[in-house]
Amino acid sequence: STLGAGGSGTFSLSRTGVIALTYGRPDNPGDIAISNMGAMKVLTSLNQELLAQNKPGHVEEISVESSKDNRKIQGWIVHPPDFDPSKKYPLVLEIHGGPFADYGDRFDFEKQVLASRGYVVLYINPRGSTSYGEEFANLIHHAYPGDDFYDLNRTTAASIFVTTIRAIPRSASIQWMAHSRKSPIILLPRSAPVAAAPFLCPARA
Repeated sequence: STLGAGGSGTFSLSRTGVIALTYGRPDNPGDIAISNMGAMKVLTSLNQELLAQNKPGHVEEISVESSKDNRKIQGWIVHPPDFDPSKKYPLVLEIHGGPFADYGDRFDFEKQVLASRGYVVLYINPRGSTSYGEEFANLIHHAYPGDDFYDLNRTTAASIFVTTIRAIPRSASIQWMAHSRKSPIILLPRSAPVAAAPFLCPARA
């Protein structure tokens, strides 16, 4: 990814066609790289010492079909460092604000801090998120909050009961985080076999 931590990034194109760029990964805040005729070379290891002292959580990409209309919903799961599948972990579902915004394949300090505290962190791009085309983004136009609930709810349920987080039992505590004052705090139905505890991230300017 050309994006560094926080979603920012930049590049510079030389007259010879070589591209210098910021290069980040979900497990690395960012480095400097060059791309020449499609071949990528990372030039720096700016965070090597930091990452050696503080092991980041493993980030796994997931894809789940929405229970609303079977649309593909992309998301990511951050496991605590030294994740043990035989143990039980609480889950945080983080909902981005905007609402026209997106998460991505990039390092996220906030989610890594939560993972370092022993949480499994789930974050997705429900309908209305950017980066998936105009039609997908406009699904919540004049209809927010709304059907994005089905994307969030289905992905959370799939993460607990179906996909890779098999360490989380049906009795796990789930916390929902919203960055925007307009973002919904969505609770699982009372019949759902989990406990959900909402909390708000402090409002951002």
